[in-house]
Amino acid sequence: MREHRCWYSPTNISTQWVFMEDLMKPSALCILPMALLLAGCQQKPAAGLAEADRAAIRQTFDSAMKLSKVPANPQVKDWTAYCALYYAENAAILAANEPAIKGLPAVTKFMNTFPPITAFAPKIETIDGEGGTAYVKGTYEMTIQATPQLAVNDKGKYLEVWKKQGDGSWKAIYDCFTSDLPMTPPPQPEPAKR
Repeated sequence: MREHRCWYSPTNISTQWVFMEDLMKPSALCILPMALLLAGCQQKPAAGLAEADRAAIRQTFDSAMKLSKVPANPQVKDWTAYCALYYAENAAILAANEPAIKGLPAVTKFMNTFPPITAFAPKIETIDGEGGTAYVKGTYEMTIQATPQLAVNDKGKYLEVWKKQGDGSWKAIYDCFTSDLPMTPPPQPEPAKR
C-alpha cells in the first residue's frame, strides 16, 4: 500500500493526491543546483602568512631595534628613524592608562618624550596572519630611567597588528603593550593637621 498525502493548491481548491515515493525521487533539476550551492558554501582553508612575509616582519623588527640603539646608547632621544621604519603613517599606540596615540607624528612624539630606556629586550613569540595583515605577539623586559636616581624594571607582553604597505614592506599599525607588574597604588593623602 502506497502512503499518500493530501495537497491543497491555493489556485486549485480540489484535492490532489501526491504519493510520498514520487516526492522522494531525485530530480536532476533539483540536485544539480543544490550541489552547486553547497559546493560554493564550502570554506576554503586559510592560506596563512607566507614565510617570506614573516621574514620581512622579523627583518623590520630587528632593524628597528638597531636604530633604537638600546642598550648600546641608552641616552638616545631621537626615535624618529625608529618610528619611520617601524610604524605606518596611520599607526596607533594603545598604551595602558592613557588615550590612544594616533598617527606617526604623535607616535614619534610619544617615543621621543618617553623616559630614557637603559635596557630593552623584546622577544617575538608568534608572527601569523593572512594576506596583507599580520599580528605579532611577544614579551618584553626593559629598564626605564624614570629619574636620575630611579631605574624602573618592567616586564610585560605586547600585541601588534601589521599591514603590508604599497611598496611591499611591512609596518605596525597597532601596538598594544601592558606590564605584567601590578599597578603601584596611588600615594595616600597626608592626614589633616588639627
